Amino acid sequence: MITYSKATIIEWIAVEPEKPIRERILWIDQSARFLFVIKLCDKKALPVIRQFNEIEDALSDQSAVILPADPYAYLHMSDWENIEEWRSRKYEERKKRSIKKWKEIRDRAWQLIRDIVRVEPDIYIPSERGGLISQVEEQYGLHRRILYGYLRKYWQRGMIPNALLPDYRECGSPGEEKKADGEKRGRRRRLSKLDPDAVGINVDEGTKKIIEMSKKLFYDTKEKNPERRAYKLMIERFYTIGG
Repeated sequence: MITYSKATIIEWIAVEPEKPIRERILWIDQSARFLFVIKLCDKKALPVIRQFNEIEDALSDQSAVILPADPYAYLHMSDWENIEEWRSRKYEERKKRSIKKWKEIRDRAWQLIRDIVRVEPDIYIPSERGGLISQVEEQYGLHRRILYGYLRKYWQRGMIPNALLPDYRECGSPGEEKKADGEKRGRRRRLSKLDPDAVGINVDEGTKKIIEMSKKLFYDTKEKNPERRAYKLMIERFYTIGG
């Protein structure tokens, strides 16, 4: 049996030119009969039920794989404090106020949904979810469309309070380099001599797994894709988050 757990992302292998479908596991039945998932990169997605055997069979015959790197892993910083501390030394006062505002947005959204997301598995069942959302509507006077938006964001982006943060990667300061984990190690790329910002990335364990999987999916195949083509397919598959 292949091991996976709550919040694991499963990618269903699609035939080109279709994009692969990624689903996050939200809840697993203790008797291992079924589970609930939600599609990533879908602004209208809601939890759906899948049979446990369906997932097991797909993983066994490789029509689906467990994604080795979560595209929203950056949200697992400890309550955003590390990012605030890092930015406070580098950014002007206006940036610190922005971070404070983002945290307020997160905390307000979390206050609205924190009680109902814990009512599992009812929150994933349409007939039960409606009643739970109605309670929050009445209590706070908000339209359910707003609540559904918060729930979807929470589920798709990792099921943690920080999933409700505005995406700082999309609203950072123009011209500011965004580093994943310290300065790039190793020899400088040739391109960096022409463009100082083109410094590349450090290869961590998650990246190694993606490279190994991409080699099997796109290079060591009967199609014999050229290296450049295989690289492009890897970028499209594993590093494009989407809408």
